[in-house]
Amino acid sequence: MEVTKVSFKKINIVVLFSILSLMLLIGSINIFAAETSILDQVIERGEIRVGMILTLPPIASLDDKGNPVGFEPDIAQFLADTLGVKLTIVELTGPTRVPAVAAGKVDIAIADFTRTLERAKTIAFSEVPYMNIGVTFLLPKDSKYNTYEDLKAAGDSLTIGISRGGTSEQSIPMLLPEAVIKRFSEHSDEFLALQSGTVDVVSEDSVFVALQVKVHPELYKGTGGVFTREAICAGVAADDMKWFNWINLFFHELNASGKTRELYIKWFGSEPPKIPSWIAGE
Repeated sequence: MEVTKVSFKKINIVVLFSILSLMLLIGSINIFAAETSILDQVIERGEIRVGMILTLPPIASLDDKGNPVGFEPDIAQFLADTLGVKLTIVELTGPTRVPAVAAGKVDIAIADFTRTLERAKTIAFSEVPYMNIGVTFLLPKDSKYNTYEDLKAAGDSLTIGISRGGTSEQSIPMLLPEAVIKRFSEHSDEFLALQSGTVDVVSEDSVFVALQVKVHPELYKGTGGVFTREAICAGVAADDMKWFNWINLFFHELNASGKTRELYIKWFGSEPPKIPSWIAGE
């Protein structure tokens, strides 16, 4: 008869291995539970939280009763309707967009959001843009400046207002390297500075500038021209592929169905730029 001796050392190793395996299994279960897709969370919650800047008419603003209105609120409502859930709009500013998405304070940001390599280090952006814009300049009607060339020639005697956290942070130092830059967290403060003469000019989205000149020709004029090319996309969490894929398909179908064009014409009164050309990088 063969007798096999099992040492206590071997038993301890087996027990220890079993305990560690169990701990890893429990940890894995917790990790998977924490990684429930935002898509599933939204449907389960019955509500989608959409981050938005509400100081940029007609892109997005508040009406007299405090209700969000504009191009992006309409897109957000269509998104909620497609999911069959309630829409809750969370007001953001330029600098708070990326942190709000990254921290899960919002499920998605539809917030005049240009996708950039720097921002993409922290969050993801829909591959399909829903609007295409560029930076241009807005001036008081009585300004001595009229063109981009005038602004550039002014050198350091020119003071320009830009939105903190926006893409003008990168583009304006290149376009007007000698200008004095003043940064504003709120668009309303930026426009008050323009009206009061604290700044000579502001840099803003081309569609926004065009509308201000159209609606208030007695107050403003533009330099003409668009000096950057920017795809406006939705911002979502970087580590949720299921949500990312669903959002991409949503915006693809929004554009392909003609809904984006319909809403753009409703709010801007003109045909939108051709989105496919921007996707192709033409």
